[in-house]
Amino acid sequence: MTDYYALLGVPRDATETEIRSAYGRDALRLNEISAPPEQHAILRAALTTLVDPAARAEYDAQLATSALMATAQNEAGDASYRYARAGAIWFAGGCAVTAATYLAAGDGGGRFFIAWGAVIFGAIQLIRGLASYLGSGAARTQTQMLTLAGIVLVGVLSGGWVVADQVAASADRPTIDAWNAALDEAQALTDKAETLMDQVASRSDWTAQDNSDLAQVSTLYGRAADRLAAAPIVTGHEWYREGLVKDFREASAVAGEMSRIGGTATKAQVDSLSARWDAWVQDYNSLADRFDASRRR
Repeated sequence: MTDYYALLGVPRDATETEIRSAYGRDALRLNEISAPPEQHAILRAALTTLVDPAARAEYDAQLATSALMATAQNEAGDASYRYARAGAIWFAGGCAVTAATYLAAGDGGGRFFIAWGAVIFGAIQLIRGLASYLGSGAARTQTQMLTLAGIVLVGVLSGGWVVADQVAASADRPTIDAWNAALDEAQALTDKAETLMDQVASRSDWTAQDNSDLAQVSTLYGRAADRLAAAPIVTGHEWYREGLVKDFREASAVAGEMSRIGGTATKAQVDSLSARWDAWVQDYNSLADRFDASRRR
């Protein structure tokens, strides 16, 4: 409803003289700017209504009713906004808790908590609140809309990250299973190799059996390296596979060299091969630590 008092720029208790003066001023201004007929018509309607006591009294009553309705609409809109904002906070909070526990679980397959209650309750309350807020007819402020959008965005981003990561993990599952199978086979081979190495180290005198055992150790580490080299691995972890293959090939080479020189090895040769053996073992342990650290991130 058009507020004629505001249109003319006069107070609600303006006299007829003040109203006519304001009308004359505004009519002159409209003529100067060649305003369209519609604006002149509204201005004349304001003058006609406000200078007629009966029409003015009826108009004032309608204006008061309109003001009360606007106030009620604004109050309903504010209540709906607060309801929607509370729902948005519940929704975003549930998604954030889910994301935080998922992050804490890491890549090791640890358990994480999905705050379904908060997410679903918040989403329902948010939708209901928005429907009421947008349908209330109240003026919607930019601050309110940006606040709701910001809170919901936090929830969507945190919850969406968990969903996207889970989908990616599901897609990688066949690769992970194949890699774990290869790793288990390689572990079985290297366990046999370590058992043979312990047997060689436990003997006091060098014999042909030592040569045979070391040759087998070389073969076992070589097979482990070949098995891992052919195995798939999740994108981004190729460095781990390549590091393991390199270490096992070095172990195979050192064991093979020990087998070939046997009991005729000089102290310098033994020291050199021992240093190489210790170096690959140390690199292998560092590689495992680096991989574990990457899974926790």
